[in-house]
Amino acid sequence: MRWGEPALPIDAELVTKLDGLGWHQIHPDNRPPAGFIEEIERIVGSTLPADYRGFLSHYPCDSGPDKSVVSPIVEGPAGGGNPSLLVCFGHSQDGIWQRLVNDVDWHIPGMMIIGDDIFGNWFYLDLDAGPVWFFDRDGDGKLARECLALVGHNFTDFILRMEIDEANDLPSPVPTPSLIDRLRDWLI
Repeated sequence: MRWGEPALPIDAELVTKLDGLGWHQIHPDNRPPAGFIEEIERIVGSTLPADYRGFLSHYPCDSGPDKSVVSPIVEGPAGGGNPSLLVCFGHSQDGIWQRLVNDVDWHIPGMMIIGDDIFGNWFYLDLDAGPVWFFDRDGDGKLARECLALVGHNFTDFILRMEIDEANDLPSPVPTPSLIDRLRDWLI
């Protein structure tokens, strides 16, 4: 996909949820290069699941909610409670995916790290089946592959399960325009 080309399809329910969470690109002026999604697929050696490809085509830069959110654990170890997503990785100058794919401590074959929380814990996307997993560094496992908790049956399910953490939420200083408004402004 090239910047300025039409975005890939994205589920309407996912768009509504992202808007409700105040999802925004952290560095929107840091435009990704042409073929950004294809380059990620080359780096990880796999085609990304369709729902995640669609998400990246709408949010190609590092992105996240402007509210404090938790991602309830569906199954697996929950020693630290439900994880809180801070950022979903996208295009950035530091080439996060290239570093993570080559880091033997955090790399899990067939998976890629797609985000983290404020404590440096990882969210992994299974490239074959599509589930999203959470790794808590303070859990029982020493390596990520030893201690994963399911937080979504696919990327869309992962986002749809997110809940605003009212107790830890900070008010947003500036309302974030909806995805439709951002796309409209981008096209004009």
